[in-house]
Amino acid sequence: MLVMRGLARNEASLKWLERFFMHQNPHNLDREFIIILEAVTTGVFPPASRQLMVTNVRNWLDQLTQLMNCFLWIYLLNKSEKILSVFTSRKIFYLNRQQKLLKNWLLYQTALQVQTLKERFGM
Repeated sequence: MLVMRGLARNEASLKWLERFFMHQNPHNLDREFIIILEAVTTGVFPPASRQLMVTNVRNWLDQLTQLMNCFLWIYLLNKSEKILSVFTSRKIFYLNRQQKLLKNWLLYQTALQVQTLKERFGM
């Protein structure tokens, strides 16, 4: 790369930089990438390399943002399922409790009606 730059072979150094960016993993960039990034920003590479770098870094940021959005959605879906299950279990608990109270209320009303009939007929 530096030999091509020293010989003013701008097209060849740009091609090398394209290949370099193709082989990079945006999830795991190493120190070598930082050195190349600094070289591009300080003008070691031809002017067209700056646009190439910006395009690649933008694409990587888009990829990483989409991935983070996916992780966020998955996280939120898991959380919402857990929250929903808590509410559902509480709702079932309260429905069971209401049914039990209703059953007790019906028994109480029946007992009250029986007592009223007993009093009316003197039993």
